[in-house]
Amino acid sequence: MQQLLEVAPAALRGRTSSSKGPLRVVECLTDIARVGVACSVATPRERKDMSNVVAELSLIRDVLTGTRMTRENL
Repeated sequence: MQQLLEVAPAALRGRTSSSKGPLRVVECLTDIARVGVACSVATPRERKDMSNVVAELSLIRDVLTGTRMTRENL
């Protein structure tokens, strides 16, 4: 986790003020990487639909900026 926080931009590291802030950043960066991998599978038919990608990335952004609660808090 510490290594991921070291490479995360300073703007992301300072985004959350709660005690779960660093963990939330790591979770969001992990989710972003997961979406990226799903978008880059070998065959186009197996790739994620772009409307789903946009929805997922928007959710991640909202969780990271605090404008939406995480799934566990819903």
